[in-house]
Amino acid sequence: NNFKLFEAIIMAINRLDYYIYLSLERFCQVEVDGTKSNDNEIS
Repeated sequence: NNFKLFEAIIMAINRLDYYIYLSLERFCQVEVDGTKSNDNEIS
């Protein structure tokens, strides 16, 4: 039982890391797109 709990915690942490990675990647893409559109508006 303890091993299953430990395994579940590791899986949850891995999923959390993956979710954070995707969120950061999306945030960076949005930021880059935003600066690009702002440059287009200025020019």
